[in-house]
Amino acid sequence: MTVRSVRVAALVITTAGAVVTACRGREETPHSTRGIAKSQPGQASSASSTLLAQGDSAYFAAAYDSARHSYEMAAKEGGAHGDSASVARAFTSLGLVAWKQGRFDDAKSIGERALALKQRLALRTDLAKSYNALGLLAQVRGELDDAQRDFVAARTAAEAVHDSSYVAKARGNLGLVYQDLGDFDRARTELIALRDAAATSGDRRSEGNALNNLGRLETRIGDPARAIEWLQGAHAR
Repeated sequence: MTVRSVRVAALVITTAGAVVTACRGREETPHSTRGIAKSQPGQASSASSTLLAQGDSAYFAAAYDSARHSYEMAAKEGGAHGDSASVARAFTSLGLVAWKQGRFDDAKSIGERALALKQRLALRTDLAKSYNALGLLAQVRGELDDAQRDFVAARTAAEAVHDSSYVAKARGNLGLVYQDLGDFDRARTELIALRDAAATSGDRRSEGNALNNLGRLETRIGDPARAIEWLQGAHAR
């Protein structure tokens, strides 16, 4: 981790000592929250939520330094007030920022800490996002077996809490991994699943992305006519 990331992590550890126990390893179990500081309603939780929302806004605007600052402040606020759920979510987002900034080692370290803490706190609705983030990192590093494993875990976690949006997202990402692995039939199946789910939910952006990726897939296979059909569909979106 960078000096700045270490500083934030140290602050969280100092102000919420139980958090460090959950962050040290890639524990699959236990899910018990005994000994872990729990979120409290009121000002602290509200402040962390506001900072996380500010970070998300900056992240989607590609203002990654601003996003990083907001997420670090959210982790600090959560750690200072025993809001461990916000700490875990802030760490997940900090890992995504590190990925976008090309700090891959930081991204993996932070992301794994976030996942371990979520598992410790039994934040089941948050697990898919962590697995998906780790899968994206593994894929960009060319670690395709790890990426496949993480995206399958993301899909499984999303299915367990009936999160259809993240099920579709994980399937779309799996499709891209299968394409990189040369398993084109499975890639098409997963990308079509994303397209169908996005169309059903009215998510035009994800539907367009799926169609674009299907077009690229057919181009790679050597079927330009089919590729044009997919890409024309994407353009219509």
